[in-house]
Amino acid sequence: MTEDELHALKIGRSIKDMMETQGWAAFIQILEGRLEAERMRLEAPAVVDGHFGDGLSRVLEKEAVCGGIMMLKFVMQMPNAAVETAEAIIRENRRTDDAD
Repeated sequence: MTEDELHALKIGRSIKDMMETQGWAAFIQILEGRLEAERMRLEAPAVVDGHFGDGLSRVLEKEAVCGGIMMLKFVMQMPNAAVETAEAIIRENRRTDDAD
């Protein structure tokens, strides 16, 4: 196993342990709540002082909200990627060991 693989494996194990804590579950609930709030904001009509906003400002606002949603989803999925990388390294090393 290379040094990089050992490092990825250590990180993956640490992150997997973190994801099994109550604190992580609470963090995910907070992110999911924020994600839902952003989705609702995206679907809401643009009304400013009782009038619909101009088209360009609405497009820019929607793009900003979409960017926020994408970032929240990324943050929620990032730990899974590290764990999956560690598991792939373990599988690859087992397959290599079995071939020997």
